[in-house]
Amino acid sequence: MQRSRPRAPASKAVDLLPSLPRSERSAAARETKNLITGSIGRVDSGSRLVDEAGLTIAEIVGAVTLSPTSWARSRLHLRNSARVSAKVSQTVSQMGQMTQQNAAPVEEASAAAQSLVQQAHALREAVSFFKGRGARLGTSK
Repeated sequence: MQRSRPRAPASKAVDLLPSLPRSERSAAARETKNLITGSIGRVDSGSRLVDEAGLTIAEIVGAVTLSPTSWARSRLHLRNSARVSAKVSQTVSQMGQMTQQNAAPVEEASAAAQSLVQQAHALREAVSFFKGRGARLGTSK
């Protein structure tokens, strides 16, 4: 069994107040009031800091929550860009094939035009030969 000890007063200052002169009690009361006011100010300031910290934490949580959504959107945009790029590449390739296919007829047309030019020169020479021959024979009109 433990012995019960006599309890110490909660505050010696409180016990001493009645025995102090009135001026000292008044000073003690002012000091106590100032201590309480200062404590209230520090508690208010601490409460504001806690509120600000809470808002900051909420912002961080919001940013972390949005981050996966942003990554998902970015991946979607990248996939779409890759698809569009593949389609553009395919279209350019098809245009290259069409250009090559059109090049052969163009070359054939160019060769035919050159042949026609040569034939026209030959025909002109033949006509001028016969014109010149007819003039020498005196049968020209």
